[in-house]
Amino acid sequence: MKSVWAIDLGSSAVKAVKMVRSGSVLVVQGYDVIPLGGGSVEMPREELIRGAIGALASRQRLRADGIFLAIPGKGVLTKFISLPPVEESRIPEIVNYEARQQIPFDLDEVIWRYQKVKEVFAPGEPVEISLVAARKENVVELINALGDYGRKLAGVQVSPLALYNFIKYDQQLPGATVIVDIGSEVTDLVVASKNGFWPRGLHIAGNSINRALEENFKIPVDEAESIKQNIAESKFRKQIMDLLQPIYRELIGEIQRSLGYYKSLAKDVRLDEILLLGNGLKVSGLERFIAENLNYNVRKVTELQTIQLGRGINPAEFSQALPGLGVALGLGVQALGMGEVKLNLLPDEFVMAREISGKKPIAVAALLLFALGFGFLYKGATNTSDLIKNVLAKDESQVWIDKAQQYEKKWREENAAVRFDTLDFYGRIPNRIGFPERGLGEDDPAADTLGLPRDFWLKAYKEIRDDVPEFAYLRSMKTRIVDPAGLEKEKEEGGEPDEAGAPEAGAPEAAGGPAAGGGLATDPTAKRIVITIAIETESHRGLNYLTDYIDKLKRIKLKPYKTAIFQSVKEMPQKRRHEIRNGLGEVIGGTERAGFGELEAPVQRGRGGDQDKVKADILRKQRTRYLVVQIRCVAKTLEDIKAEKEEAAAE
Repeated sequence: MKSVWAIDLGSSAVKAVKMVRSGSVLVVQGYDVIPLGGGSVEMPREELIRGAIGALASRQRLRADGIFLAIPGKGVLTKFISLPPVEESRIPEIVNYEARQQIPFDLDEVIWRYQKVKEVFAPGEPVEISLVAARKENVVELINALGDYGRKLAGVQVSPLALYNFIKYDQQLPGATVIVDIGSEVTDLVVASKNGFWPRGLHIAGNSINRALEENFKIPVDEAESIKQNIAESKFRKQIMDLLQPIYRELIGEIQRSLGYYKSLAKDVRLDEILLLGNGLKVSGLERFIAENLNYNVRKVTELQTIQLGRGINPAEFSQALPGLGVALGLGVQALGMGEVKLNLLPDEFVMAREISGKKPIAVAALLLFALGFGFLYKGATNTSDLIKNVLAKDESQVWIDKAQQYEKKWREENAAVRFDTLDFYGRIPNRIGFPERGLGEDDPAADTLGLPRDFWLKAYKEIRDDVPEFAYLRSMKTRIVDPAGLEKEKEEGGEPDEAGAPEAGAPEAAGGPAAGGGLATDPTAKRIVITIAIETESHRGLNYLTDYIDKLKRIKLKPYKTAIFQSVKEMPQKRRHEIRNGLGEVIGGTERAGFGELEAPVQRGRGGDQDKVKADILRKQRTRYLVVQIRCVAKTLEDIKAEKEEAAAE
């Protein structure tokens, strides 16, 4: 491929860059930014994207060898797995096994890819791979939004990894570097080092500021966005900045906690620099606040160092737009063969359909039947027929699409007859991963009688995280399997063991062993899933919202169940505690009644113009009190849910 339109489907805008390759040189030939929404009427995201793509096509005429697409990293699973030293030919087999253990979905429901973290490993050295998985239905929904332009789609990448490709290729990095891209819904944090990449999504982003302005000034979203972009000129600048300071501090806190967790994993890595990108930096004072409150060299990316600009690009205008184009540029780098990360989440079915586009209609139906025979189906409204329809030439006969849909319907009906005895059995197993460590095998009766979907805890995690107030932080989330007797014993003895304190990194991790929570039940049918959540917030804000948060947890429902999934949700008051930290995120006190004066530590002043030391001393002197609470959620079993439905029907 010599030219590509790289399109970043962001939360607030579609950002596109046209890049070409001439030898080993990459050149930007065009770019555009199309805002999403902005009106008073809410529209489905797919329709907003389709409209933005139409506008982009009319303004730019999407002529290139192909299109490369970025999807948001939110909701995408990224895992790093160490494999034993094995021959190269055995890696796919081992990775396939690991994927089944690590991905909490049926593999037919996801698109997953892997890549070695580095190309060459020393003899006897474990082989580390990165595993990335996305829900197939989410990817296809975005592909469908491209409409007719989907025929030119060459690849799909996750935004944090596209960002990594851009920075690694274009920017001269002194060493291990932290990339922070502040978007609308999510702030992407990626550590780039000689050992590869480490991505993490932070929930404080541009829309956090919008929501604060909306709630405090009772204004609509478009007006909040306008105020955010023009704070410096506002006569209420001081009041607005006072409102935004806590949000800025929360973002700094999340960055510090994430980097602290990364350092605990990679103890030999020294972080040298933080690079800032994203349209969130347009907010007045945010860039300066980050630079002053993080003990690193902080630099905003405002110019290209390796990629070149074409003749028709205004350098000054492009420099202003560059912080928001990092993901799109990274897509172009990968599409043109210069990216370190080569993972491509383009669905296999789409590639298959594109290859046969333009051939005789009978070949379409024949290949579709082949796909159906091997179960290459999408769940829900989007199916294989929809995907093929999007990439067929316009002169293809509709009659063959109709026949293909008939074949698909017949296959679904025949498959439904055997689904209960085979596929549905595994679908009902909750968090099958790790059962051997708890003494539960797949054939154990408890694996069935727990009775919730295998992806239960991942779906619950999403709901739990989405309900966390913006000023709070989900510190950890642990899953255990206990019985009612074990829960009663915990109450008598003052609660379960304290949480470890490490921040959660993406998806929740199952914790505990055979003895956790009072041990395994004598009666396997009595076992229940218990999720323990630890959240933290600045002390003066936490208690006011704790009751509301618990009430939200009590109301969480998951498809296909129409009733609340938790039998009980309670705070564990005996585990409530205060922590006092300095500006570096270090815990310097933690008693319930500790006063700030008791915890003052001597501050070493910097000498000789050592600005980094002076900054570190200032941060070390800061004091912030945090509240840490733990909440225990006991999940219902499938039998509980059925009983409730029967009781409701009887009434």
